[in-house]
Amino acid sequence: MTDARKGDYFRQERRDVEALVPKDALRVLDVGCGEGILGRRLLAKGAREVVGIELTPDVCERAKENLTGVICGNVEKIDLAFDEGHFDCMIFADILEHLIDPLSVLKKLRINLSESGGIIASVPNVRYYGIISMLAHGRWKYEDFGILDKTHVRFFTKIEIETLFRDAGFEITGMTVNIDPVYNRLSDPYSGEITFGRVTLRGLSPEEIRDLFVVQYIIRAQKSGYELNKVGITVNTAIKSGNLEEAKKTIESYLELHPADMNMLYKHAEVCCNLGCKDEAVESLRKILLFYPERKDAIDLLGSIKGNNNNDVTPVDSIQVQDAGPSEKRCEREFKKVAIVRGANLNKWEMQNYESLLDRYDITAYTTSQTCFDISKINL
Repeated sequence: MTDARKGDYFRQERRDVEALVPKDALRVLDVGCGEGILGRRLLAKGAREVVGIELTPDVCERAKENLTGVICGNVEKIDLAFDEGHFDCMIFADILEHLIDPLSVLKKLRINLSESGGIIASVPNVRYYGIISMLAHGRWKYEDFGILDKTHVRFFTKIEIETLFRDAGFEITGMTVNIDPVYNRLSDPYSGEITFGRVTLRGLSPEEIRDLFVVQYIIRAQKSGYELNKVGITVNTAIKSGNLEEAKKTIESYLELHPADMNMLYKHAEVCCNLGCKDEAVESLRKILLFYPERKDAIDLLGSIKGNNNNDVTPVDSIQVQDAGPSEKRCEREFKKVAIVRGANLNKWEMQNYESLLDRYDITAYTTSQTCFDISKINL
């Protein structure tokens, strides 16, 4: 790396990361702060304290001119001399992939993050189509910058990023991407198939195709359970005061970000029942029963809404697993079993959770009506 390129490496503004830092974050820890350009901007916008951690000594000295404090050293080997919950926000901009044990670092620093605080991290995507194409040609070439930066020791896909944060005790609450412009020139990103170089991939959802062109994920995360506890308190307070409309709106806002929270879906159904919004209550219960067809409280509530005996309640979305019949085998010979989802086609919410359904049953999914079988595979 030339001196000029090396200097640029430590002087990045990272406006994309800055945009995700909460406006009310007064005390910020910037891990791998470089020369502190990002931290300087945060101080100018109202942060009271920005502490940087930087490994390179001469870069540390320049960072001291921009930040309120700089710790020069390896974040994997140092212990912070700050109180529990001192920081409102921690930034890991292109840092986790440089660490030998990023999980331990996240766990260690978690204690210094306030209960309402958040983490902003940017992580390169090793599932990028250019990397896959390179491997297909038998190459793995390290570079000065980018996904295969010479100093990277860890490599992540979207799933592994999610696993890392979950295992460290965090919940991802937002994710944006830096995407290759080539994606916008695809003739049909919904075809389920893509070819680049020697590689052809089939059976892909639109989201999977898009992920192949993601250069970098930018994540916002909070301590696990914080948002749920906060929402739970707000909802219970609203219910006790008789303000069911407020409780309903709060739950629905939460479910937009956490559509697979079954307990909150059930709470939504209860509130909707009390408000007389029976159709909305039924919809929430059907979502629960799609994944947990034997959940008794959901079946009981659905039965009470429909005025049926519990034994007569057959959730529209209950799942049956059976051997594939001849018609299915002709369509998808490689699958030994199929999931039959009784009733109407999957709605938008259910389609968004299609992968979760497949993971749970380890099979492919088909839809059926009461009278005929549709053997076309669901495409997202």
